[in-house]
Amino acid sequence: MIKCPYCTHASGNFESFLDLSLPMRKGQVYFTSLDVVDINACFKEFFKDEIIEGFTCEKCKRKGTHTRTVRVYKAPNILVLHLKRFEFLKYSGRKEKIESKVQTRINNFSIPKEYCCEPSNNIFLVSMRFMYFSGPLYNLSGIVNHYGTTNGGHYIAYDLFRDISSQ
Repeated sequence: MIKCPYCTHASGNFESFLDLSLPMRKGQVYFTSLDVVDINACFKEFFKDEIIEGFTCEKCKRKGTHTRTVRVYKAPNILVLHLKRFEFLKYSGRKEKIESKVQTRINNFSIPKEYCCEPSNNIFLVSMRFMYFSGPLYNLSGIVNHYGTTNGGHYIAYDLFRDISSQ
């Protein structure tokens, strides 16, 4: 959604997604291999409001600085998170891999409420939605991990159902 600061008109569109590509950085500060990153910090960076310069409002036709906000309207039944561990540093021209460990819940995980849209302006429905949870609860079922450097390596997949049940 893009909101006009002059007339407060909000324009938006819906986009389907297959995964959420979460950045592994905090603002312009990259996490190091010694950091343990909470997944909520990655969500916070992904859903951070974006300032758009020179945007023209479709209602009042004024050009200026507008704010773009991204929110999840309807959470998917299966959530795929992609952690962006490779970064191109434009000033040095180098690629770097972010080796930080990520901390998250394994079971009963959900997209944080603050990044989900309100489905209705009806006060009863809004309060009921926040009384419980903002979307489906997820359980971690698999991981794909990259071993190597930015110049090469291997991706290895782990099926947590099979790996746990075989022990």
